[in-house]
Amino acid sequence: MKGKLESRVSWPVKRPLSVAIPQCREPFVNAQLLRLTPGDDGLDRYWISSWNSVDGSLGVLANELGEERLYRFRSAGLPGFYSVVQSDQNTLWLCGDLSFVVRLDLVSGRYEKFETGAPGALVFAGMAYDEPTGRLFAIAYPPPRTMGFVFDIGTCKGVKVFELQTDNHYMRSSYAHGDGTYSIELQSVGMTMVRWHAASGEIEMFPVVEKVNMRTTGQQLYQLVSGDDGRLYMPELGWYDPATGKIDRRWRHKNDKITWFTRDADMAYGFELGTGKLHSWHFKSNEVKLIADCNSLGLDYMNSALTASGRLVGVSLAGVFSRINLANGDLEISKELPTIGTQVTDCVVRIDKERILGTPFVTQRFWEANLRTGKGFDCGLAAPGNGEILRVWNVGGKVYMAAYAGGELMEYDPARHPHFPENPRVVAKPPTGMRPVGAADDGRRIFYCCSSLYGSLGSVVVSYDTKTGLARYHDNPLPDHQIQELFYDKKSNSLLCGTTIHADCKSAPAVAERSLIARLDADTLEVLEQCEGPEGSDKTAIYGPLGGNRWLAVAWGNFDSGGYGPRWFVFDANTFTAPAVASLQYLAEGWWGRQGYAGRVGHFLVLRGERVEVWDMRKPKCLQLLAEGPGLHTSIQGRDVLLWESHRVYVLEGVL
Repeated sequence: MKGKLESRVSWPVKRPLSVAIPQCREPFVNAQLLRLTPGDDGLDRYWISSWNSVDGSLGVLANELGEERLYRFRSAGLPGFYSVVQSDQNTLWLCGDLSFVVRLDLVSGRYEKFETGAPGALVFAGMAYDEPTGRLFAIAYPPPRTMGFVFDIGTCKGVKVFELQTDNHYMRSSYAHGDGTYSIELQSVGMTMVRWHAASGEIEMFPVVEKVNMRTTGQQLYQLVSGDDGRLYMPELGWYDPATGKIDRRWRHKNDKITWFTRDADMAYGFELGTGKLHSWHFKSNEVKLIADCNSLGLDYMNSALTASGRLVGVSLAGVFSRINLANGDLEISKELPTIGTQVTDCVVRIDKERILGTPFVTQRFWEANLRTGKGFDCGLAAPGNGEILRVWNVGGKVYMAAYAGGELMEYDPARHPHFPENPRVVAKPPTGMRPVGAADDGRRIFYCCSSLYGSLGSVVVSYDTKTGLARYHDNPLPDHQIQELFYDKKSNSLLCGTTIHADCKSAPAVAERSLIARLDADTLEVLEQCEGPEGSDKTAIYGPLGGNRWLAVAWGNFDSGGYGPRWFVFDANTFTAPAVASLQYLAEGWWGRQGYAGRVGHFLVLRGERVEVWDMRKPKCLQLLAEGPGLHTSIQGRDVLLWESHRVYVLEGVL
């Protein structure tokens, strides 16, 4: 196995050091715990699945005792399923991409993929299933349009692909009303309820909220419970009538910071926002009671469900099964499920000559591996919340990690045992930050920028002094623009950057028509000067010096008949103006704008197709081919180049 993985990459310059990527706990994130019909033994059954684009999604069928059966979706292109419905005792329909659905036989474990006819786009929880017509209904966002499909499970063919005119792109949940209609909740900038008439195919849209905060109101409204009259309760808003799209605001809970996610007879259950506290709501008396604090168990409104016997079961992000007695709040069962795998690695950094640190996608964890011994291990959590580490630094013998989806910066001391939240520990937390998208440092201070929350334009810039512990934030320094890459210019003690006009994942309509290039003061993070990017560019980034205060820059846009793509240019910071479109150039075949500064003026590491090359961009000219192979990712650390693929990390020492 080791030889097979290494043979995928050729090394024209020198053989690298290498080590296998350690397995980590599978991430059960964004996937709803679905209560199924009872098994043949009468026990309640539940389904949840992980996200894993290396080994394939891992599905878990568990009963109320925590006894599990695992299903690994090893076929290419099946990394995860955030939406799932049950059509009969032993059949599930799963969807993680708008272009296809998957049918799973729970008995045999066999699965089959069927095209829907829709374009590809990430599908979140909320796919609806109408049993009388045998049809599925789902919505997602393949930019720039919100689209959906209707799929017939009898014929296994798509019935309809449709487009919706809304700025709210992402499904959150769906609700059957018992009359052949369904409400599907969409969120992004605000919130919209879509009403699907399964028999006729009619689709209605009811805007509910113009603006939601994805960390507060968006979470409270993520899932809803219905009253006896079929209306849905919306915290802080009131009772929503799905037939009319109107909200009765005359009655609301005093404590409206609870996401009510399920109901059984006269009792609803919900989790208090940000606390993990489980509450009950008695519909007849309107009494709300605290049942248990589930924060330490990692349970929430997505990964929990009821049993017929008056319990709550849940599966945490890390795959720990818990069962709570709702009568008294007792934790009755806790069991770590055997769910481990190798995930895509986002970041790699050398700790020292022997040790490597890496961060797997969407697990919010990190791992270490040793180049000398070949051994590695899962270090556990790296940050609070759900998401992943997207930027790393080695400064002063400490490793710093910036996290999605809270924008936090963590400090990890490799000389001590890893045990979050003490090591790593949070050292900076921008209130409005979400996804780290740019990183720099001056050998002491760390600089990074984060996109704003989904549905919002802009970004936040952060600096952290590793000596004093002082963090500084500047929210939205370039209004309506999201800052991209950062590059620290020592001579002027400033940060050069470019921007995109888009929100994260294009989750909000752009206001600006053109990208910007700017210089920020590294001490204050204030904007010193700025100019528009090249005409037609919706994104521009600065990558490093070419000498004489001239910089390598890349712009993205529709610049010619070749369609949307990257073009490189020389940005002259002396005049601080972008060149004419005629000066923009395409580098070479297979280049998609992936490059990094190689530590010498004019030298850059360029990814071009499967090739990893060193270029002198002052000429421009390829100086050296370092590696060639599929699926390579790269990072530069001093004169070393770190490369990794699905299961292995490589280190080319001293090649820059």
